[in-house]
Order: sequence, then C-alpha cells, then structure tokens
Amino acid sequence: MDSLEDSWQSLMRNVKERDLRIQQETQRQEHNEDLRKAFAAQANQFGEWLASTKEQLTSNRYQLEEQRALIEKKHEEIKRKRGVLREIEELSTHLEKALIFDNKHTTHSTVTLAQQWDQL
Repeated sequence: MDSLEDSWQSLMRNVKERDLRIQQETQRQEHNEDLRKAFAAQANQFGEWLASTKEQLTSNRYQLEEQRALIEKKHEEIKRKRGVLREIEELSTHLEKALIFDNKHTTHSTVTLAQQWDQL
C-alpha cells in the first residue's frame, strides 16, 4: 500500500511541476507576442511614413520653389524621426534576445526600414 501511495504522491508532484512549466511557457509566449506587436506597431507606422515621405520627395507635381520648401521641411522632419528608428532597433534587439525571428504582424524588418531610411 505504501508503494501505491508513494507512486501517487510522485505522480502528483510531476503533475504540479508540469503545470508550472506550462504556465511559465504560456507567460513567455504571451510576452513574446507583446514584443512582436510592439515592434509591428512601430515598424508599420514608420514604414508608412517612409513610403509617404519618399513619394512626396520624388513627386514631380511641385514647382521648383515648392519642391525646395518641401525638401527643407522634410529635412527637419527626417531629423526628428531618427529617434523612432532607434526605438525600432531597440525593439528588434529585444526580439533577437528572445530568439523571435518571425512576426506575423508586420512585413517590415529593422534592416529594410534602415535601408529605406538611408535612401531618404
């Protein structure tokens, strides 16, 4: 009878340990998903801004004076937006540290955003 009781206690300990590991993994996955969403929100918004800015700067619909004024205005805006790219790079670092290499919430990566930034 003691053997049966010992086996039962061992089984119950193993179940508790498994439940704890499942809970920890669930929390880890939820944290990873939060990181993915935070990166995607920043990357998607910044990607849209990059595309819009590039389109405005390369558009032929302005007169020369209007183009010059637009370029001067965008130059200042571009300088201010550098901080956003740094934030995205920092979020990307957190993703890499968590070994997250896929993100269903965005098609952007830090590399592609940085390349588009450099093209401005």
